[in-house]
Amino acid sequence: MMPVVRWLLVPLTALAVWVGTLLIGIGASSLLDSLCPPELMVSGLCTAPWHRPAMAAVEMICAGIAAAGFIALPVRVAPAYRTQVAVACFVAGGLFTIQLAIAGAMWAPAVVAAAVGAIVLGRTISRARACR
Repeated sequence: MMPVVRWLLVPLTALAVWVGTLLIGIGASSLLDSLCPPELMVSGLCTAPWHRPAMAAVEMICAGIAAAGFIALPVRVAPAYRTQVAVACFVAGGLFTIQLAIAGAMWAPAVVAAAVGAIVLGRTISRARACR
């Protein structure tokens, strides 16, 4: 019974990582907006020179966290076939990232997510080989 539960948790873990990272990004964005001086707020948007680069940094950090977690956590939950789970998560995450990048013109975070995802995938595969 336990392996069945763990297999059911694999996609839920990936979804939880994505939602959690989204909430972290929203919180960081709200924090940055709250730090903006009132005289630099124009129609609800911060025009401070530091705000845009800081938001870009938050987007890239969150993309990296999401990519790492989207692969690493489901692999840890999976009862078996961890390499295959890692590859499936990498492919699914990549397709989802491409769709988000196209829709929101967020190519820099997509590149960060791809790089971090590839690193985590590579480490997962090398660990699986070392355990054999």
